[in-house]
Amino acid sequence: MYKNSIDTKLKALLHEGYVIEPAKLASYLAKEVDAEVRAVAIPQTREQVPEILALAREHKQALYPISTGKNWGLGAKQPVAGPVILLDLSALRKIIHLNLRYGYAVVEPGVTQGQLAKHLEDIDAPYIINVTGSASETSLLGNCLERGDGYYNLRANDVLGMEVLLGNGQVIKTGFGQVANSRSEYLYPMGLGPDLQGLFFQSNFGVILSIGFRLIPKQEVHSIVVCRLEQEKHLPAFLEAIFRLKRLRIWDTEIHVADAERSKSSALPLLCDYYLQTGLSKKSARKKAEDCFRTEATHSWSALGALSGNKEDVQRSFARIRKLMKPFGKASLLSRSSWKKAKKITELLSSLESMRRKDAMLYTVAPLLGVVEGKPTDAAVKSVHWNIKYPHKHSADLGRTNTEVLFTCPLLPFEGLFLEEMVAQTRSIFKDKGFDCAITLNTFNANSIGAVINIVFDRRDEVQRSKALKALKAVNANFQKQSIPMYRLGVASMGDWIDSESAHWQLIGKLKRLLDPDNVIAPGRYSLLVTDSPTNVDAVAVNDAPGPQSS
Repeated sequence: MYKNSIDTKLKALLHEGYVIEPAKLASYLAKEVDAEVRAVAIPQTREQVPEILALAREHKQALYPISTGKNWGLGAKQPVAGPVILLDLSALRKIIHLNLRYGYAVVEPGVTQGQLAKHLEDIDAPYIINVTGSASETSLLGNCLERGDGYYNLRANDVLGMEVLLGNGQVIKTGFGQVANSRSEYLYPMGLGPDLQGLFFQSNFGVILSIGFRLIPKQEVHSIVVCRLEQEKHLPAFLEAIFRLKRLRIWDTEIHVADAERSKSSALPLLCDYYLQTGLSKKSARKKAEDCFRTEATHSWSALGALSGNKEDVQRSFARIRKLMKPFGKASLLSRSSWKKAKKITELLSSLESMRRKDAMLYTVAPLLGVVEGKPTDAAVKSVHWNIKYPHKHSADLGRTNTEVLFTCPLLPFEGLFLEEMVAQTRSIFKDKGFDCAITLNTFNANSIGAVINIVFDRRDEVQRSKALKALKAVNANFQKQSIPMYRLGVASMGDWIDSESAHWQLIGKLKRLLDPDNVIAPGRYSLLVTDSPTNVDAVAVNDAPGPQSS
């Protein structure tokens, strides 16, 4: 029936879970994928994954594993190089184990942050999860492996152990999972001897079958702090004040410092939703949202982060934050109870236009309160649609819309003046190429900033898309010129950062040949692209490799 015998075998194994028919494949891939994807394998059980890998090795067919395929702006379902069979693990949605004493969950690749959060809520567990700003239906495992960040800390720090199917067919467990029936598995991630877990973040050595994921104990109060910077010229001092708060551990969660463009694109869709609920037309609701934001949000930057604990400790910490941030603008502390009180006041005084605007702004804060309470939201995903088309019926699933987003993610030293200069240069380069970028500076720790910078465009416009890719390349080249590395890479940027002359990437290439001797797991992803047989030591950077590759 099929041209290649591997297709016949995978169809027999997976039945409807093997998508190769052109019409079905096009529907599955939607608008996201350019490189050659010849089929999609969707296992329904964990046991099918080693069988798929064995067939791939037998037929020398590359696989490209994805969890839920929602790594938007950095590749999503897009492989680095084709032809590949996508290995879609989204149907593996088991919460294998939940330990309420030690506070961890063991989950399969398809378990989403929304799924785990709801499960914890349904059983009234004394824990929440470290939520990211992305959609509810994004994978916990996938985001952890990409070293994503949440509202409490880096997601990689939440990983307590892994079960890995190596490219050579062997299954291993990291940490103390190496010990049969270990009573210490998931209690201490490093184990005995060299720590293998780090090998499987941002790598293509194997397929991760499950991870142990750390949970956060519920507190008496889960609140958010928002500090505003009124004048852009004070940005270096504003950042230095946040640096001091981090160094002194006064504000010890991850702080998200957003520019006006980020705040605007985040708030406007929610304001539009608010006004749509009042019966306004789409056009009138958009205008009303823009007028409200222009009046109420006059700051140039804002810093937002979680502050949790008992009431007294939260109030004491906030008092210290407010004192330090007072010279720059207003600092606010908002919890669920204080939000409800403010909401009652705005509703009571709703005859006043100013109170109706404040009620609308409170509506935009509600999802952020949910995030620090461990409840994911799709609100932030809506933000990328504003300048293209909003409202949109598929706002929370970017792959099925005409909106495309590209991210660049540099890791920067926490120095106010330097950060100001990098912001200015980045804005200037994007502006020259015809794009307005949105910027968030995230405090990864007391010394470093993980920036999230993006542009948005209509994917149907090939000219605009080409310009966007060139603009991203120019911005990344500017970071490279100043020795500023990336902490995450998009598929389109892999070849710009992975250097075949680097001892670092050469060693990773040797590990690849050891752990995946047939080079079937995601060729070129965070690695040199092998150009010949598995025994050939020659490898090149992705952009220098012959054959199909992503653009």
